[in-house]
Amino acid sequence: MPFTRMAARQCAAYCYKVGGSRLRQIPLLDGSACEHASSPKGICVANKCTPIGCDGKLNSMAKLDACGVCKGNGKDCEVMNGTRLFQSTADALGTYVDVVLIPSGSRSIHVEKTCAGLYLAVMDSDGLYVVNGGRVVGASKNVRSSGATIEYVRDGDKEMIDSVGPTTSKLTVRVLSTELTFCNVRYSLVASKEDMKRIETIAAVEGSPASSKPSQDENRNEKINVPSSCPKKCPKVKNRVERFCSSDYVVRGLVLRKTTSNFHYEYFVEISEVYKGDSPGATLYTESLCKCPNLKLGETYLIMGSRHVDAQGRVRWMVGAEDYVKPWRKNTGRKLPQLSEKCRK
Repeated sequence: MPFTRMAARQCAAYCYKVGGSRLRQIPLLDGSACEHASSPKGICVANKCTPIGCDGKLNSMAKLDACGVCKGNGKDCEVMNGTRLFQSTADALGTYVDVVLIPSGSRSIHVEKTCAGLYLAVMDSDGLYVVNGGRVVGASKNVRSSGATIEYVRDGDKEMIDSVGPTTSKLTVRVLSTELTFCNVRYSLVASKEDMKRIETIAAVEGSPASSKPSQDENRNEKINVPSSCPKKCPKVKNRVERFCSSDYVVRGLVLRKTTSNFHYEYFVEISEVYKGDSPGATLYTESLCKCPNLKLGETYLIMGSRHVDAQGRVRWMVGAEDYVKPWRKNTGRKLPQLSEKCRK
């Protein structure tokens, strides 16, 4: 005999005749699972859905915080946001490149891109692809991997990867380049502070660009003719509040590559946080070949710079000797909102 479970009365089932008319209501046994409006979990007790808190107690309103800690205050984890810029070259077509390493225990994972010619893939800790892979791009789907459900959505050129988590082992998000393109891939995740510390260590060993290693091609020893007008020592830039207020952009960035072109340096920087202005492009330009500021490969900096538009209308994000550039310290990010407030006064 056909039966159904009504959403309005989750702790009851209804039997129907083949013709469609309802015969009777059957209460579910105590302990049957249900979904309560105030809690993601519940069980049926005396024909009513009773909420269960994260502490396992009936009628408890205890909930998990963003870190996955029951009745926590959200201070045991950190949010990692980032944007990676990919500029495909002819020799890179058909190859995979890492976007971000997702450590075990991660939650609230989100990755997205909207451009053509670049496709997302996810690889598990055993090196097996669980989303796309093998140079094959599939349809939208949900898949279980690393102890979590991963939702992959593809709508034309737009792709998204989402997972509530938590993951039980590491995952690596990668991209496949199929045509010459210029594309941003954005990602965010929540992980414990201890896991965040391990990301850079794992990345340094395995080469994942979650904290990307500097390109070895750029570590070559080139003879550069430094202008005689360059100072022997870079000037010490102070007045952080004044510099913050006068800068067009303020970011936290990891230096991945350094090249010379047309009498200036070009730094390829992975931007992980924007504190003022629009997010600059991945390339920052200096005004000359003077080694000021002298950004080191593989180091993370607080960078305050300016936005210039050249005669051809091209926007260039500049960082010069008079700009405020300091190595990133543990407490650097906590002080920046205060500087923003001072600019408004």
